[in-house]
This record gives sequence, structure tokens and C-alpha cells, in this order.
Amino acid sequence: MLNGPGSHPGRPPLSREDWVFLNINDRICVRWENGVVNYGTVDVVAPDASIFWIWLDSGRGRVALHEDDNVSVWFEEERPWLCPEPLTPPSNNLPECLSAAPVRLPMAD
Repeated sequence: MLNGPGSHPGRPPLSREDWVFLNINDRICVRWENGVVNYGTVDVVAPDASIFWIWLDSGRGRVALHEDDNVSVWFEEERPWLCPEPLTPPSNNLPECLSAAPVRLPMAD
């Protein structure tokens, strides 16, 4: 995506209404409510664009971003100064939803 909201330097983040401009494989930059910044690749966008999924860089997994989440989203090429080096933060800098220990489910008999 080279034209449209959030696609020019100095522009504010995409509004929730602008999530309709996201496409599969778009590279985006996400700033979480706690200030942590991650890069990722758009995987799926819901038809109404109220939710979309991204694969986070550095093997951090796949996360869903919902319109009610308190996140800021830009196209990656427009915010390189937010995350100037390859993303390798310590695990304590991850959003809470990504920093929890894995949950082991009981095996079915």
C-alpha cells in the first residue's frame, strides 16, 4: 500500500476505519498501549476490517488486532524510526498477551 491514510511520512497512524486499506502481506508497524513497538506482516483481514491478524517478526507468533484494542498501526515504510534495528527485545518487553507462559491443556483419554 503506497497511497492512502498512514502511507506518507509524518502522517498519524491508521484510524480503525482505514484498516480496510490493509492487505495480506502488507508490512506494518504496531505500537501497543504499553509503548512497545513490533513489526509484522498482515496475514488476514476480516471483511469488515474490524479485526486483522499479523505474523510478528522474530518468530513472536501470530496475533489478532481488534478495533477495540488500544494500538497504533502504520505501514512499515513510514515509521522506520520507531524500531530502527531488528526486533530483538527481551521477553519482558512483549505485550502482556504475548509474554504469558504457555498453557498446557490436559490430554484427552
